[in-house]
Amino acid sequence: MKRKLTIKNLIILVLSIILIVGFVRQEQTMVRIEKDKQAKQEQLQELQKKNERLKEESDKAQSDEYIEQLARERLNMIKKGETSVEIKKSDPN
Repeated sequence: MKRKLTIKNLIILVLSIILIVGFVRQEQTMVRIEKDKQAKQEQLQELQKKNERLKEESDKAQSDEYIEQLARERLNMIKKGETSVEIKKSDPN
């Protein structure tokens, strides 16, 4: 027995195809969004680690020991009672 393609069956077929295509597109979009979300979370974690490291460096830069170390190294400052020793590099020529 042959089944004729009626208007009702044609409409159901077209709607089914539209729904399937829509579903597939939605799934592809969700997969893409999930990948983007994962990448952003990894980026956020890296930035949080960097932020924590910078906070630690900032706290260290505020300490008296660090300021004293910089004054000694960069400005060649010494405390009272200390003597400065300079080591000159010899010229190989």
